[in-house]
Amino acid sequence: MRIFKYILVVLSIVFALATVIPLLPFKWWWVKILVFPRVQISVILMVLVILWLIFFFRRHWTSYILTSLLLGTMGYQFYRIHPYTPIAKKQTSQSGPSTTNANISAITANVYMKNHQAQPILDEIYRLEPDLVLLMETNRWWKERMDTLKADYAYSLGEPLDNTYGMLLYSRLPLQNAEVRYLMEDSIPSIHAQVRLRNGSAIKIYCLHPRPPVPPESETSTDRDAELLLVGKMVKQSEEPAIVMGDLNDVAWSYTTRLFLKTSQMLDPRIGRGFYNTYNANSSLMRWSLDHVFHTEAFQLNELQVLPDVHSDHFPVYFSLSYEPSHQGQQEPLEPVSPQKKDTINETIEKGLNNDESK
Repeated sequence: MRIFKYILVVLSIVFALATVIPLLPFKWWWVKILVFPRVQISVILMVLVILWLIFFFRRHWTSYILTSLLLGTMGYQFYRIHPYTPIAKKQTSQSGPSTTNANISAITANVYMKNHQAQPILDEIYRLEPDLVLLMETNRWWKERMDTLKADYAYSLGEPLDNTYGMLLYSRLPLQNAEVRYLMEDSIPSIHAQVRLRNGSAIKIYCLHPRPPVPPESETSTDRDAELLLVGKMVKQSEEPAIVMGDLNDVAWSYTTRLFLKTSQMLDPRIGRGFYNTYNANSSLMRWSLDHVFHTEAFQLNELQVLPDVHSDHFPVYFSLSYEPSHQGQQEPLEPVSPQKKDTINETIEKGLNNDESK
């Protein structure tokens, strides 16, 4: 029993540290990666608290310290994931009856470049018939097979690459000023375009797949953070109705994602609805939300769902939004960034633009 107690104490300290370390102002990959499994760490801490209180708690100062440590770190983890549970207030309103001319729908999918089974994702596209299809990790092999979509999707652009950062966009709706841009590195594209809705309104879309903060891709999160924050500034400065989507290689509850939402004043339709975990499709335990859709206040939500397995390590995401500018101001983005935070954001972007680590 004493050995079991020592093991429980060690585990408690380890998972408490896994909660505290991400609060440090470092961008090292092993610090940032600890933010990803907040749900899993929360569950482990809850189990540890229960075991400690049942079997080992004594009226002694050491017991009080460990109990406080466990309860405090567990409470912090729950505090961070709470917005992405159904008990939280929805940030994006559910749309009411609206004309389909004001709707826009999309499938976003990281297809996993080494996956050579294209039919499952094509089946999902044909089943749901979205207006936009965004595919990531697409090389020439994938482009040849996805170009069959051109029979129904008159507009397309992208960059097939062999470095797992290829990106393809297919659209039923007219694209204007569409371009492939390289924001941080000349090997990692993003797609920026105006989309003309069926009612004639023009909206802006940003399709992103930044470099993840894991070796051998990158030792830090600098490039990823800088790209997200740069796009956040673009959205805010343009003041156009906009959608940001893609595999952002960050989780919904991270500091960077919150800073992006504050910078852009965009909304996250998952807030108040659920986690919508998309990665890792090959693990039912270690799974979190890496694939995202954000939108400005001019949109309300029709539908959001994670799609079935398509033989990738990511599940695809389908969403449908209703463009309703008359409701703008009725939804609540996060509070805007302070002047001090703006300086931090600009410094992060500058470091990303000048970062030679992966270039």
